[in-house]
Amino acid sequence: MEYEFRRGSKAAERARNINDVYDANTTNDRTTRYWFARFCSGNFDLRNEPRGRPKILVDNDELKAIVEKLDKWVPHEFNERQREIRAETCLALLNRHANEGILNGIVFYDEKWILFDNHKCSASWLDPGSVPKQCPKRKMIFKKVMVAVWWSSAGVIRYSFLPNGMSTTSDINCEELNTIMGKLARLQPVLVNRSAPLLLHDNARPRTAQ
Repeated sequence: MEYEFRRGSKAAERARNINDVYDANTTNDRTTRYWFARFCSGNFDLRNEPRGRPKILVDNDELKAIVEKLDKWVPHEFNERQREIRAETCLALLNRHANEGILNGIVFYDEKWILFDNHKCSASWLDPGSVPKQCPKRKMIFKKVMVAVWWSSAGVIRYSFLPNGMSTTSDINCEELNTIMGKLARLQPVLVNRSAPLLLHDNARPRTAQ
């Protein structure tokens, strides 16, 4: 690569010339661009640069003082402006609910893993002052079922259990959306006929699949 660099080879020729001399898979355009950028900066050192985070010796007392100082700089409580924003947002939502009934139009959706646990009572009778026997910790059983629940201010609309070990996919989610709209048309027709329901995935990342 240094030879091709000093020859002044064009970008399209670099990797091709090297692969013609050595092997077809010796290098590629991306690798040659990386090394040519190093050569252009004046760095012709071919040794690998050290990897990983550098080890830095830290004085424990100094580190403790910094942590205590940062703890005072970043309090857990809201400041005055943050409290004002929270209050303004809550009042705006309450006013919108009073005018539009927005809270009644929210449909919530959440998923929960149900783990299978073959629980056995491990308690035993002991004499006063005696030490209980140590029992080995039960192994984690990976048999689990996911339940998907839909609900609104009127109560639970629908719940379903997926097959063992299966989680929600885009296809299952689309099927659930179609099913829940049919349920809403029967249980809360006003919500479907007059305005579109607002879907809220509780504490979950919104689905991104088309």
